[in-house]
Amino acid sequence: MFAAASSPSEDPERELRWLRCVRELCEELASAREPAQLLERILDAALRLTGAERAFLVRVADGGRRVRVEAARGFCGAELASEAGRVSRRVVERTLARRTGVLTSTEDDAELLSLTSVAGERIRSIACVPLLLRGEPWGVLYLDHRVRPGLLCADDLRVLRTFADQCVLALLASGGSRWTPPPSPALERFAGLVGRSPGMRSLYQALELGARREDPALVAGEAGSGKERVARALHALGPGPEEPFLTLSCAGCEPGELARLLFGGCGQRGRPAEAGALRRARRGTLYLRALQAAPAALQERLDAALRSGRARPLGAGPSYPIACRVVGGALEGRGGLSASQSLDARLYHRLALVRLRVPPLRERLVDLPLLVASLADELGTSLAVSAEALRLLEAHSWPGNVRELRNEVERWVASGVQRVTPGILSAELRPRDSLGAEGLRALLREVGGNKAEAARRLGLARSTFYGLLRRHGVR
Repeated sequence: MFAAASSPSEDPERELRWLRCVRELCEELASAREPAQLLERILDAALRLTGAERAFLVRVADGGRRVRVEAARGFCGAELASEAGRVSRRVVERTLARRTGVLTSTEDDAELLSLTSVAGERIRSIACVPLLLRGEPWGVLYLDHRVRPGLLCADDLRVLRTFADQCVLALLASGGSRWTPPPSPALERFAGLVGRSPGMRSLYQALELGARREDPALVAGEAGSGKERVARALHALGPGPEEPFLTLSCAGCEPGELARLLFGGCGQRGRPAEAGALRRARRGTLYLRALQAAPAALQERLDAALRSGRARPLGAGPSYPIACRVVGGALEGRGGLSASQSLDARLYHRLALVRLRVPPLRERLVDLPLLVASLADELGTSLAVSAEALRLLEAHSWPGNVRELRNEVERWVASGVQRVTPGILSAELRPRDSLGAEGLRALLREVGGNKAEAARRLGLARSTFYGLLRRHGVR
């Protein structure tokens, strides 16, 4: 448990604590699986985050015409059963109509405090943000205080909306019937991504919510898992898919040159000044590949630019507004540093408010047939995979993830086969004693009975291959 976070707009250190607070709360929500318990945790987390006196989780239906308070909590964690109906319908309606939130400490919403239902309760401050899925309202998170007049400031609504998005994801994962939408056919493809495994379905949900925002984002995953493809999906689903999608690799680049490419400015050895990627991306998306490889000083400078919304080119020149969405790609898992360990703390917490985890291939083996079909289609052909070959594919650990699978499929296509059997697999996918009699017979049929060619495909000496045939009784 920790105290309410201070407003993030006051200074960078408080902002870092605020961002870290949101991340910790989201991780805490992920551990709750019972819907009733989750509702309490959401409200308690919102109270700790904002310092509000009361929190209400309000469910809406029929386009907002029907409103029902699902749960209510007080500052000390007490349930507010007797006060559950004490939310302003006008505040809820405005939140749903605006889709961005209501905050009575701003001039636009200050008059809401004079409403009879609010003034009668002596409410001094209200903050309300929508809970949306696929752009449609599920409900609102409603917070108020009867003493503090400035519960939050306008800049805080962005972070509070991100917290609300994470609440929706947690409610979906809990499977509560009141919050889970009607079942739909299992998605196998989504925004250019392929897969129906639980990990991919979670990624699709996170993409849906993240695409509604323009905040920076973090795509984390192992090497070869498809982080850039996920970043492209986020761009395609966002508000400006027709805007540029730029990629800048932070690995293998001299620090000064990387800073020039990112922020713009004069080049080395008298090269003329040019616009940096932050400006050239316009209102699109800038994907920073291998962001963990960027020097610490550059990460700090990028965080400062994202915080202020303005960047300054190297050398002389005025600052310019950042209009694009910055998406960082970071290596994570399988023996490597996590993104939180390899990135500047402030930058990590700023990006990780919209965090997209790409599952490694070993966690989504059920997707192998779909991936093989999709990769073959991209190469202009189709492939059938035998049951025995699929078993071997599923037994492999795939350290190179989807990139390794793509290389394997490209090799199959180059060989001209239309049906993948154990004999066509690479040696590392095909343990020597795993083929069995049927696998050996299938391999011999593939090569027209040419045992020398079969031995070559297995990476075996002919004498060893002949011994393998004898051991399995294959002639």
